Amino acid sequence: MTSDALSARSEALLDVAESIASHQSLPALLLALSSSLARLVPFAGIGIVLYDADRRVSKLYHLESSLRHGIPSEYEFTAEQSTTATVLETGQSLYIPDLEAETRNPVLMRMLRESGIRSYCVAPLFTERRQLGSLAFGSLDRNAYRSDQIEFMKQVARQVALAVENTLNYEAARRFQEELIRERDRLRLLLEVNNAIVAHLETESLFKAISGSLRETLKVDLASLTLWDPESNQLRRQALDLEGSHHTAEQDQLVPM
Repeated sequence: MTSDALSARSEALLDVAESIASHQSLPALLLALSSSLARLVPFAGIGIVLYDADRRVSKLYHLESSLRHGIPSEYEFTAEQSTTATVLETGQSLYIPDLEAETRNPVLMRMLRESGIRSYCVAPLFTERRQLGSLAFGSLDRNAYRSDQIEFMKQVARQVALAVENTLNYEAARRFQEELIRERDRLRLLLEVNNAIVAHLETESLFKAISGSLRETLKVDLASLTLWDPESNQLRRQALDLEGSHHTAEQDQLVPM
């Protein structure tokens, strides 16, 4: 490899590091990387595939490409169907120079061929802490990549893995925070209901207090109180609260079972 080529790849790796530092989302990162990387490793598309080790499935997270691809965003590949599981197990890139001659992973290969991809390469995404997935890129031409280009993309994948890990950690922390907020609201609602039961002895005033808490905490539009009427052997609606319009037992009615 010439000194100019080495210099170009060093600059590209520096671009990768700078892009990771300046882009918080993975789609934005791939968009920024695609233009600089394409000058050294031509591809029709580059994508991040995430792997769930507990369920042993992989799924396309994001694809940066002008091609219309045939891989549904929510489609999951089992470990046996996935090139991602293979590269994570081996720690090495997997290169398929001619998809027409490839017999492994038939479902994925069919989807790629239908998208126009003829050469396909997958580099593992992992850090010291966890296995994440893969960085996949493909070409419209057969035998599109040399060994040094594949090695270069593996180096890119090492850096992208850090961005993927940071993003997943952020998303997990955000989900945990949202769950804490929901749990706090549920506990607050239960406390308000308990206080209402202690403070209100009459059914109507108790229902008004509880429905108000439901409306404020759960954002419900309708709340109703239905009790069993042993004389008619049916359910009878005692009260209804609909968008601020409160109806009491004076307007009660039988409720079909």
